Amino acid sequence: MEDLERLRVLGEGFDGRLSENEIKFALGYIDFNEAPLALDALCNYICEHDVGVSMDEYGEIILLNGNFGYPLGRKIISYLKNLISSDQ
Repeated sequence: MEDLERLRVLGEGFDGRLSENEIKFALGYIDFNEAPLALDALCNYICEHDVGVSMDEYGEIILLNGNFGYPLGRKIISYLKNLISSDQ
């Protein structure tokens, strides 16, 4: 699966935990060739709302972050790590 597809699947997986508008807004950047910005926006929404993430989702975020040239700062990565939930 290509990175852009992986990012879409990741974002759509937050349906019910983030609003539909937030997911559409974040993933909309992909259509403008701005995948790093899409990942950043998605993760900012996750952090803003303290949305629990699974270990698999966290791993996918870390992988995509590296593949996109590390658009996420250390603070966001650290915050996301604290949101890992065994319930997801």
